[in-house]
Amino acid sequence: MFSCTSHIDIHAELEEVWEKVANLDRYPNWSPCFTFVQNLSPKALGFVDSQFSFNMVRFKDRVKYTAIIKEFTVPYRLRLSFACPYRFWLEEQWCFSLTVEADNLITVRMELSLSGWQKVKIYQQQMPMLQAFCEAHLEALKTSLETLGKDDTDDFLVSD
Repeated sequence: MFSCTSHIDIHAELEEVWEKVANLDRYPNWSPCFTFVQNLSPKALGFVDSQFSFNMVRFKDRVKYTAIIKEFTVPYRLRLSFACPYRFWLEEQWCFSLTVEADNLITVRMELSLSGWQKVKIYQQQMPMLQAFCEAHLEALKTSLETLGKDDTDDFLVSD
């Protein structure tokens, strides 16, 4: 198994940060890594085993993944397991965890891990790009929470 971990400090309320991390179907509103998300389960968001379809931009390609929520502990931990068509031999997991460092200072940690059958050389080539993907996603999260002048839909307002 190969993994990479990124973290970022965000000046916001814990509930605001958790809402962004846990609300998967709104990821395309604030993260450049996602172009489309659909809830495939009739269950409400946050239940373990809920499934989502993701279109992600990775390595200059648009890739369609199916994700299953494996762990959902309010308000600190969310773990997703991804599967991609034609990659049945590879499991990708994301784990988000939040910790309160001080008043309105939240550390978000994102661990991305790959396991399954794949040549070690390919893993080693992909890990720096996956690390950059994690960092871009977290930076977008921070920007969406710390930037002033946005409305409730996460769409940024333009002022004259």
